[in-house]
Amino acid sequence: TAILQLIADGQLDGASLLVNGPAVAPALSQWDALAAQRPQLQLCLHLCLTEGRACAAPDTIPDLVNPQGHLHLSFGQWLLLSLLPPSHPRRQRVFRQLRLEVEAQLNRFHQLVGPGPISLDGHQHIHLVPAVHTTLMALAQQHQIIWMRSTAEPLPTGLPLQAWWQAIRSAGLLKWMVLQILNARAAKTQRHQGISSNNGFAGVLFTGQMAGEPLEACWQALCSRPIEAETAEFSRAQLLVHPGAPLNTSLVASGFAVSQPFAASPWRQREWQAIQQLVSTSE
Repeated sequence: TAILQLIADGQLDGASLLVNGPAVAPALSQWDALAAQRPQLQLCLHLCLTEGRACAAPDTIPDLVNPQGHLHLSFGQWLLLSLLPPSHPRRQRVFRQLRLEVEAQLNRFHQLVGPGPISLDGHQHIHLVPAVHTTLMALAQQHQIIWMRSTAEPLPTGLPLQAWWQAIRSAGLLKWMVLQILNARAAKTQRHQGISSNNGFAGVLFTGQMAGEPLEACWQALCSRPIEAETAEFSRAQLLVHPGAPLNTSLVASGFAVSQPFAASPWRQREWQAIQQLVSTSE
């Protein structure tokens, strides 16, 4: 609701779609109406491998799902699987299943949105985990993956010590460091395959609490970058936010128990309001 309203008001110019999410049909219906008037809107595939109902048949990916058919491996587990030796039996087995699920989500995106090139990011930035990124690179040409999100984020300046303490306490700084390492690895492979990305990014350090001084600092860091025309290699910089209306349903039954507290947090409304104020003030 919040994302679609911000897009309708001209305050966002892109969003990501969870093809295994519980509200795909009504969201796409409203998106299509908005995109008919603003064809420059960008809709990305939000690849999800940590929760929600699997798109591949559950019996073909037994290591990836729980008895309810919901994806259940965490970001950390995917990262550890990526570190196993290539000849390790578990790595080989899971990699085969991973390819099935990734391809099923790519196909589902095509079914929902239509044929054509795919821009892609990841739920919990899962697309940057080596096991997942390698799989995506192997499927990129077949599925016309032409863009993938970069999380190369410069540290903002001018923040009070309290904001930095919050980033450390909420593990935002640790998450930022991990993603910088993974992103550097991924970027090299993407360039080699001709897959473009965004030229600038902000939002990981204070994920989930992008309002007030952190949001202002991230916004200013992006706005202060040299203005460069979009090229075949880079698109515009991206500011990552998660605005939302108050949650009026449980996400647990649809397999998104991990995201339930995040989606139910009053920070979703704070981010919604902060984006409205930020864009209005900047204009």
